[in-house]
Amino acid sequence: MVSRRQFMQRMLGLSAAAMLPPAMANAVKKAPAIKTGQAAAATAVAQSSAGTEVESLHQIAAASGRMFGSAFDMASVNDPQYGELLRHHCGILTTDYQFKFATLRWREESINYYKADQLVAFCQSAGLPIRGHTLIWNEWNPEWLKQAAPSHVAYWLDRHIEEVVGRYAGKFHSWDVVNEPMWPGHNKEFGLRSGPWFRAMGPAYIKRAFEVTARTDPAAKRVLNEAWLERADHWGRGLRAAFLPMLDQLLEQGTPIDAIGLQCHLAPDNLDMDAFLQLVEQIQQRGLPIYVTELDVNDQIFADDIAERDQHVAAVYSDFLQELLQQPGIEIIQTWQLSDKYSFYQGRQERQVRVLPFDREMQVKPAYHAIAQALAIPRND
Repeated sequence: MVSRRQFMQRMLGLSAAAMLPPAMANAVKKAPAIKTGQAAAATAVAQSSAGTEVESLHQIAAASGRMFGSAFDMASVNDPQYGELLRHHCGILTTDYQFKFATLRWREESINYYKADQLVAFCQSAGLPIRGHTLIWNEWNPEWLKQAAPSHVAYWLDRHIEEVVGRYAGKFHSWDVVNEPMWPGHNKEFGLRSGPWFRAMGPAYIKRAFEVTARTDPAAKRVLNEAWLERADHWGRGLRAAFLPMLDQLLEQGTPIDAIGLQCHLAPDNLDMDAFLQLVEQIQQRGLPIYVTELDVNDQIFADDIAERDQHVAAVYSDFLQELLQQPGIEIIQTWQLSDKYSFYQGRQERQVRVLPFDREMQVKPAYHAIAQALAIPRND
């Protein structure tokens, strides 16, 4: 198990160190080159290979007893090259924007399934299980819901889940029933996030959402999905301190939670592996499997040089997954989109981001090899 200091020493190069605070920069040394993944090493595939010409990440993961997948959105339908990349590498897909409450119900009493249906059809045609993201979140809500009376909000929680989950009953592997329930800065019980659902029902909205989902489609797995639990800063410490008490109370109340989703949008200079792995172990002790639901690596602190930056990003993936996948409870690993072209980080920096295993042209990057090598670790149940 590596400490945060050791993790930083492995992943950051001297050029990146110059961008860090002096105390942290002193601890940094050159990142190691990333070895190729299991199949890529055997066939000596060039780094510039097309993403569909290398071994499927899902096949590597499946051989080790796990599933690999990605988030996806309308690009899977509108960009044939990207759709083929997803079909080749993924054994499961999670919807990105099209199932969020405000996307479906921008206007009260009106719901638009047009794009959502296309995503479901894409998965069905590819023979891929689908995960729904997300049913209830205290963000991404329309103004009419934010202004509604508490009783009306509670009505819409039930109705929304019953209609959406009911429409696709029997077709979904799982749902992120409640997304990011915590936000310590709002100073609520258990560090919970404020918003229309919380304001209307208090903490009880979480249990209610899971119960309605279970009642509507008992076969679909029900996931509590949370972010930032791997962070080393005060925010991450606050989230970790509050998460288990919140989870324990939900379980004691009989909340039908089937799995915990840990998003893992990694910030390389703000990661506490020791604390995160301890949390993973504690979740496993409660008998809950873990899905890594939104994995990617923020490359903002790394140098502009593409080759150097790609090596650093790959090193982050390698160190993180090599440690995490020693844990037996990790069932699913998903990146948040598969190509840099469709990363949600795109547009948040002046330069083009390099945060995912395939570049904007769907070509293989060192991150692919790092992920492939880690996914080959046998699952030790």
